Amino acid sequence: MEQTAVGLGPATSSMHTSVPILGAMGITVLHGDASRASVLLPLTPNSNHLGTIYAGSLMSAAECLGGSIGFGQGLDGFVPLVTRVEIDYLRPATTDVTASTTFSPDHQATLREDALRDGKARYVLHISLTDAHGVEVARAVGQYQLRKF
Repeated sequence: MEQTAVGLGPATSSMHTSVPILGAMGITVLHGDASRASVLLPLTPNSNHLGTIYAGSLMSAAECLGGSIGFGQGLDGFVPLVTRVEIDYLRPATTDVTASTTFSPDHQATLREDALRDGKARYVLHISLTDAHGVEVARAVGQYQLRKF
């Protein structure tokens, strides 16, 4: 059973404007706020010669979450930058995939304090990628920096 996104809401449109390749990949935002984010990566057009989702597409779905979580706390003028992502591919993905992560209120407070004090702040996200059946197909750890722009 394939998962389907609700539609192209403002968060998805903003993502596609900021990073057009994510739009070409068909990635849509399922959820995004200060504590939780998830995106849907469709099988098509991201399948490879084996009929599974291309590893680079899985990486992109995981990485893009770093730009959509933990913010909206009066941090206008700051931008998220990725500094490192490690991903473990656990099994082939043969359906749409959801990439998701959470960000605790304690970490949000620390991020805000560090950013306002130093003009930058580091944060880490643990990301799970699951197929349409709820099976984890990959997991990633992303390291990011929020920086004054």
